[in-house]
Amino acid sequence: MELNITNSSEFVNGFIGGLARISDTGIIKLSNKKFSCITATSDNTIVVNSEYIDDTIPEGLNLTLNIPDFKKLQKLLSILPSNFVLNIDSNSIGYNSEGTRFKFHLYEEGIISSPALNIGKINSIPFDYKFHVLTEDIRWLMKSSFLLPDITKVYFNFTDTRVHGEITDKSRHNVDSYTKLLCNNAEVIGELITRSVPINIEILRLLTAVSYENLLVRYSKNLSILTFDIKQTNLHMKYIVSGLIN
Repeated sequence: MELNITNSSEFVNGFIGGLARISDTGIIKLSNKKFSCITATSDNTIVVNSEYIDDTIPEGLNLTLNIPDFKKLQKLLSILPSNFVLNIDSNSIGYNSEGTRFKFHLYEEGIISSPALNIGKINSIPFDYKFHVLTEDIRWLMKSSFLLPDITKVYFNFTDTRVHGEITDKSRHNVDSYTKLLCNNAEVIGELITRSVPINIEILRLLTAVSYENLLVRYSKNLSILTFDIKQTNLHMKYIVSGLIN
């Protein structure tokens, strides 16, 4: 089976590259012209749903690809031209041209599994806060974390319609901190929240590795969940992060 990829920048660097930053392995599914993959960080504190749409793919083409090494696949695909054709069979992804040839073997079905996550249920959660954050503010917060290398948490502090990001650890005494305003006009649904929500600071590294102008953040008080949505032309990545205890 031949699969034509018409936008290698978004597919290779955005979709495959984004998955490579989260996990070594994963299951990519193609259905209705859309590639999708749900994967998670090694400690399962961050789950990501990635989707890439390619309208040039023939209608009715369905695939399931059990990827053993996203980083290796990204490197192989990155040496190909901007428009390339992959040869897909039951256990491999291949490419064949006059100047370049490779075969990347896949895992058999059942060796790896995807996180048990229902994206429909996540999207239907009644979130209490919704707000947008500029990429430059996320990058600035990430840079500040290098000044506090022993801290593994970032706190989202909600005060009225303002949201601050704070690098610190409130479960320890005499710990340094850095705080930055992320949004001053959050959409509040229901009662105001005046609390701090700590999450794994790894989310900042993941968010700064993707190209975007701004991202949509949503917070559920009852479930203590934050979601981060990044949308490009054909790429949509949703990061689901559970709040830590303190």
